[in-house]
Amino acid sequence: MVDANDAACQLFAYRKEEVVGRTTQQIGIWPSTEARDRYLELLKRQGSVRNVEVALRSKSGEIRQCLLSSELIELNGKQCSVTVGDDITESKRLERALRLTQFSVDRAVEAILWLDPNARIFSVNDTACRMLDYSREQLMAMTVHDIDPNFPVERWGTHWNNLKQQGALTFDATFWSRCGLVLQ
Repeated sequence: MVDANDAACQLFAYRKEEVVGRTTQQIGIWPSTEARDRYLELLKRQGSVRNVEVALRSKSGEIRQCLLSSELIELNGKQCSVTVGDDITESKRLERALRLTQFSVDRAVEAILWLDPNARIFSVNDTACRMLDYSREQLMAMTVHDIDPNFPVERWGTHWNNLKQQGALTFDATFWSRCGLVLQ
């Protein structure tokens, strides 16, 4: 490594003097030599790479998920690469948590409908689709008033404001399935 900026040193918990003049192999930043070799081969073949997701190891041994972009350049007559990275570890963790949450909601025993401030249905789980006999796409094109005609449109604003203030509401609702079955 010829140089490293403060952000890279902070992310991987190294001091600049610990990395400058050493190779990535010497400091052990690549947990997988195969992944490192694939990345370098791609860079050599193309001359530049953009937003390649890789796992890199910090000084403490923590694995960080990063998007790397590199460009081959010549510096003082020697071929080098300029590499910039974006730490995506937290966003990848959040993506996994969101997928798990969505999986759990989709398979819940209870029917779950998510509504916006205008009473439009913007998400439903599999149980709601089965109970109401509509496809997900059909339900997401409806409002709560389409499946509960007894819920007056003019009451929705008050209901929504109460929900926002209290955080949660318990109330009885009656829904009509597509085939006319009344569900309570």
